[in-house]
Amino acid sequence: MPHYQQLMTIAAPPETVWEILENPIYTMKLYPDFLAIKVEPEGRTAAGQMRISKARAGTKLFEIRTVVSEVVPCKRLVLKESKGGAFTDFKEVIELTREKSATRLSASFDFTVSQSYFEGMNVAALEGAARSNMISFLKNLRELAELKPLR
Repeated sequence: MPHYQQLMTIAAPPETVWEILENPIYTMKLYPDFLAIKVEPEGRTAAGQMRISKARAGTKLFEIRTVVSEVVPCKRLVLKESKGGAFTDFKEVIELTREKSATRLSASFDFTVSQSYFEGMNVAALEGAARSNMISFLKNLRELAELKPLR
């Protein structure tokens, strides 16, 4: 199972970072290959919330189905796979720790691309695309959280 982990410091308080993480509307700004997201029940992130994200890999459209399995506001968010999507296994863990006026973020992503879902496609290339999206997610999260208001 591919694994990606990163630690980073974001020059914003955990509340600002959490505001982005808990609002599904930011999903398409965080993941470059995501096109749309549907959450049930609607609204901000909550344990048990189902998410169906529409994304693309090259010219193929696909779904990523996840469920929010753990929420500790401003501290921890865990998503796991839900049956029927592009991953047979998926776990995303985001942890936030306050460091003065900044946030120390720990992120880990474990995933297995569904070979049957992507029949005939290069699984190694899909894993690379997934890893690239996860790296972009972290970069975009930092950039959004560090935005300064105009004066």
